[in-house]
Amino acid sequence: MIRKTANLFKKTLLLLLLICALNTANSILKVNANPTTTVSILPPTVTINAPGENVTVDLNITDVTNLYGYEIMIWYSNSILNATSAVRPPGHFMEPTDPAKQFIPKWEIKNNYNATHGRIWLGFTLLAPEAPKSGSGILARITFQGLSIGTTQIKILYPGYQYPAKLADNTGAPIPNTAQDGEIIVIPEFPSMVIPLILVLPFTAAYTLKTIRAKRKQ
Repeated sequence: MIRKTANLFKKTLLLLLLICALNTANSILKVNANPTTTVSILPPTVTINAPGENVTVDLNITDVTNLYGYEIMIWYSNSILNATSAVRPPGHFMEPTDPAKQFIPKWEIKNNYNATHGRIWLGFTLLAPEAPKSGSGILARITFQGLSIGTTQIKILYPGYQYPAKLADNTGAPIPNTAQDGEIIVIPEFPSMVIPLILVLPFTAAYTLKTIRAKRKQ
């Protein structure tokens, strides 16, 4: 009876130690799984000087390892902006050594995606035997046109997915990532006669004040 009790105690102790070890390993994995890869809009803040004018921003990736494909959605207020183009510039981060070894499943701009937002949906993958890409660089260059005065966020978000962007390595495994969104501000255009007026106004006010003071002393 004593021997059976001792054996049961040993088995229970081993089970508890195993559970502790698994919990510790799981905690370490969670810490190590914190995303270091960032998908961002650069520059983060851009100004359009008047409705009707254009501005260009870059979709950038930083500190990625073995990137083989991506799906990225970008959102913006369609009352303030229209997206006019999204291109992969020469020398972009995912440029293959063989132009035939790439596949573009999605490359779409919908300024009227819904009543409030436009959406850019970009998908790209390399094909074997192309090697995966590591490091940092530009994925796409996007041009926006200002429609009306205001400010809109340029947001990187893939709805329903665990990370802001879908990134995958050459085995198809997801790459954890974070996002740094951008902002575009459309300001009113000043008529050409307004700028000289703004420059002259302080001097006019100072002269007027000086004249009033001089008259009071008389």
